[in-house]
Amino acid sequence: MMDLFSDYKFFLLLLAIALGLQNYFHYIAQTLKGEFKPHMFSWGIWSLLSWIVFAAQWNKDAGLGQWQTFIMAIGTGIIAIIAYYKGDKHYAKTDWAALLCSLSAIPIWIVTKDPLWSVVLVTIIDVIACWPTVRKAWVKPHEDSARIFFTCGIITALGFLALST
Repeated sequence: MMDLFSDYKFFLLLLAIALGLQNYFHYIAQTLKGEFKPHMFSWGIWSLLSWIVFAAQWNKDAGLGQWQTFIMAIGTGIIAIIAYYKGDKHYAKTDWAALLCSLSAIPIWIVTKDPLWSVVLVTIIDVIACWPTVRKAWVKPHEDSARIFFTCGIITALGFLALST
């Protein structure tokens, strides 16, 4: 049996989850106060991708790091739901195009058996999903937080390092 306290992956996971929970709670609180106005399309796509990745990690017994993905799926999902009610309601044609491109790439990613192409497609979907938020942040820079996106990068890296497979 694995000794959790001697396994560095356990500590990476704890750090990732602690940072993730703090990050999501802060972002959700600021959104509920009306300070941040997240873009529903971006957060919805990120949530959907997180749930798909978690399911794939669970299926492949990816190890402790999969729980960081689980926390990310819940956090982004809650933010997507809140964004529907309290987020930015101005959707540009390019936002709809980004949503459709992202959603159309997901079935291709699921069907792809080659891990390299899966990673490439997930990266493309993720970048496309950023467009609505980037466009909104350019027009209304005080309605979002650069901190959460920076911290999410760190959290994702820690979770990745805690994966077994």
